[in-house]
Amino acid sequence: MGRGRPMGEQEYVCKALFTNIKEEELTNVQGITKKFKVACCPGRNCKLDGPLKWESGWTNPFNHFLVCFAKKNKAALKVLADKANEEKEKQRRLPFCPVEKIAPAGLRVSGPQDKAMHKWVELIVCKNSPLSHVDDPLFREMVYGSTPSDAKLTTFGSKQVRDTILMLSYIVETQIKDEMKLTSAGTILHDGWSRYSSHYVCVIACYCKGHNEEVITSMLACCEMPEVNGEATAVDTDNLSFFQRYKENSSTSEFTAKVHVNFIREHVFGSRYGFSKPEFEDWVVAQTADSASTNKKTARDLKVPHIPCNNHLLNHQVEEMLKATTTTEGNGGDGNGLGDAVNKVHESMTKLKGSNKNMGVLRKHTHYKPQLRNQTRWTGVFTMMDNFLRMRNPMILALTDKDTDFPMDQSEDFEAKARNIRKMLFNINEVTKLLQTSKQPLHWSRRYLDSLINQANSLREEPQSEWYGNQFGGDYIGPNSMKIPTESKHFISGVIKIQRGHVTEMTEAEKSACKKMKRAPAAAGADADDKEEDFLSQLKRLKELERSSSAAAGRKRSHIQISTAGNQADECWDMTKYEFLRSKRNYSSTRFLTRAIGI
Repeated sequence: MGRGRPMGEQEYVCKALFTNIKEEELTNVQGITKKFKVACCPGRNCKLDGPLKWESGWTNPFNHFLVCFAKKNKAALKVLADKANEEKEKQRRLPFCPVEKIAPAGLRVSGPQDKAMHKWVELIVCKNSPLSHVDDPLFREMVYGSTPSDAKLTTFGSKQVRDTILMLSYIVETQIKDEMKLTSAGTILHDGWSRYSSHYVCVIACYCKGHNEEVITSMLACCEMPEVNGEATAVDTDNLSFFQRYKENSSTSEFTAKVHVNFIREHVFGSRYGFSKPEFEDWVVAQTADSASTNKKTARDLKVPHIPCNNHLLNHQVEEMLKATTTTEGNGGDGNGLGDAVNKVHESMTKLKGSNKNMGVLRKHTHYKPQLRNQTRWTGVFTMMDNFLRMRNPMILALTDKDTDFPMDQSEDFEAKARNIRKMLFNINEVTKLLQTSKQPLHWSRRYLDSLINQANSLREEPQSEWYGNQFGGDYIGPNSMKIPTESKHFISGVIKIQRGHVTEMTEAEKSACKKMKRAPAAAGADADDKEEDFLSQLKRLKELERSSSAAAGRKRSHIQISTAGNQADECWDMTKYEFLRSKRNYSSTRFLTRAIGI
């Protein structure tokens, strides 16, 4: 309603259907400058090229809506206007305060509306619920009750909650940006995945904060990259400028280092966190990612060393060992190698799981289900062998049924070999867990891997050992791994010496590669003894030694934090894939998706 005057039918319809109306000074066809009202038609199938413009009155926009929305039916147009007004009233925006004017903590008292909004944000963000729950009558009754004490609380809608989440994410990103600006340098960790024909990249920053140099790992972005058909997927202004820049020739953009470099440097650090190109080059010391060729090329283009993910390297080493001990394929072996045993178990599990009859009989004897070998997971082989030994006796019982048909080696010798393989893989799995520990220093990761290599080499010729006959080497996880780029080897070895306090032993090449690193004092108890002991006991002692050395140093780190595993990015993707992208794209824009994941 206008100020002191009744609103006419045309004005009522136009103000209800327009999202916003602006007044601008425009020049007409006669060259005369006048004030025009300008607004964009919200119709999805509107054929109007550009916004609506009219000098006075509401006749022209009303006639446009009459044709565009209601096919010249005034009654239907009135109903649409009533619904639009009702929705606007329901989704009335909260009076948000600009970020720079937010009152310090303690000066603003939270009211009932703030508490109600906090409940909705907590429900959407922490429980990964869709925004539609905010407008659902059943959920509203569960949150407010059947008779809410304050009628103002029931005015919250999904749009208000969405705007609040976007504002909160902006505040969080501002705090992260300020922290990163105060630190002298840091490293980045990134990984990428594809789902529903879209490619997503997660970028995490690792840096030390404060005089105690507390290690911080902050997720900067988990965004959708350009689609393989060449069209930009982003629909909001936050991402559109970046994606449209690489719209052409982007049929394989998710696999190219160029797009990843510009995504990290321009979109993440530049647009969202305010880093100029020189600031970015000064701040980023190294990159942690898996050893895919795209990631190594990305590191070269960013002009930073590449730190390979040690968990991925360990998985490659296990696969290489199993491949080397597979003796049945064309090399005249007897088929009794470690790799042969793993392949036999995998074949049994595959045949068992792939038949409804086999599974039906197996369910009568055990509640365990067959686990297949997954070559892309670090613990896939160990999980399969452990599952096989748990199911071995029920599988033998299932084979006595006439309805079952799957291959299985039931001999005691094969069982003994399978138990040795499981024990060996269990040791490797324990190292995997240690490597996945958050904020793991690079020199301790190197120590764990060296301990594993030494254990495998020293017990290779002992028949009673679980390591007997293994081909576990250091081609992938050794100090001179084939997966480490040549230009990064001096940097990695130099960082390890810095973290161990052996700065005087650094070569000139290592000093040149580590010129961005701070000088670090020797850590208490950094060197381990070479006592003869069980491998698991040795790992336990190394872990306790790591804790004691960190405690003796007061957990102060005068070096830059460098991540050694990409499990944090994988955890982020698991949350995105299984909770935010369960069955379809639940969120309308890339902007809201990445903000919700960030919070």
